[in-house]
Amino acid sequence: MADNIVAHSMKGNKGGDLVVGHNFRVDFGTKEIERVFKIDGVGDKSEVVSYGEGVHHVGNTPVRPGLTTTDPVTIERLFAGDGVLAELWKDIQDATTEKDGERIPRQTLTITMLNDAVDPKALWEIELRDAWMSSYQGPTLDHRSSEPATESATFVYESMKIKKA
Repeated sequence: MADNIVAHSMKGNKGGDLVVGHNFRVDFGTKEIERVFKIDGVGDKSEVVSYGEGVHHVGNTPVRPGLTTTDPVTIERLFAGDGVLAELWKDIQDATTEKDGERIPRQTLTITMLNDAVDPKALWEIELRDAWMSSYQGPTLDHRSSEPATESATFVYESMKIKKA
């Protein structure tokens, strides 16, 4: 039964190859964030608002869509020593300590899903608009571990647009 479901869903794939989750690139504005190995939390959700009109029937509560909210997106990458995430975090800190009312810098965080050959040609793009970094976690260092050093950053954003490239 499961084989039939898989075969049927693959028939509807007009683009050919399935989009795989391990070939992607991440840009924040004009800066590429390299060596990202995990992105978590991409998504929006809509509140469900229950309401009643006049006569209320037991067991039937009408609902409407409410406000759309976004989830924070966390990216994890191998610590490269290039300082890209640290510089972005410094920009946030500088903007929040300025007395002239400078706003926190916002950019579009773009996640570009690439084909299997990792060509520059994108298959899909997810744009997280008016994004800014809300937290930064520097590298975890442990001399007893053979794991590579990693760093992470969490971004919040105003709206999301997904488009086929």
